[in-house]
Amino acid sequence: MKQNLVSLVFTPAEIEDLKAAITRIEKFTESFVTLTPDELRRLAKLGDGTEPFCRQATVVFEQYPHAFPPSFDLAEMQRDLATFDALRGPLLRLQQLVSRFDDTVTALGSDALVAALEGYRHMQSDGKSEGLAALKDAYPARRPRIVKKDAGTA
Repeated sequence: MKQNLVSLVFTPAEIEDLKAAITRIEKFTESFVTLTPDELRRLAKLGDGTEPFCRQATVVFEQYPHAFPPSFDLAEMQRDLATFDALRGPLLRLQQLVSRFDDTVTALGSDALVAALEGYRHMQSDGKSEGLAALKDAYPARRPRIVKKDAGTA
């Protein structure tokens, strides 16, 4: 074959282990929120520029607790920041895993499609048209075709 980006085989038990691990993460994250795109756009976001301000604010606010109304919950702000810190490392690891997972699934799909197209061309060149009819009927939109360049294009 012309392309083999990845070659993996998993046992049914390994796939069940993967599903169980995902289920554990889903259970852990049951209390997490889901924001709509509009909600995300409107949120104030803690980033590289605002994080030092936020951290310094907690230090200053601790020194002047009398300056705030009873409705201002400094303890909740500190818990939010501590949980933010605790989840940031695992989030980065999960993002890296999802990226590798996505790349691997994409590569496997590409390998399969390239092999199917290569096999199709071999059958076509060997004159084995009886098998090609079933392929054409299965997915006519993906039949390999030659794209001719326009004569006026440089």
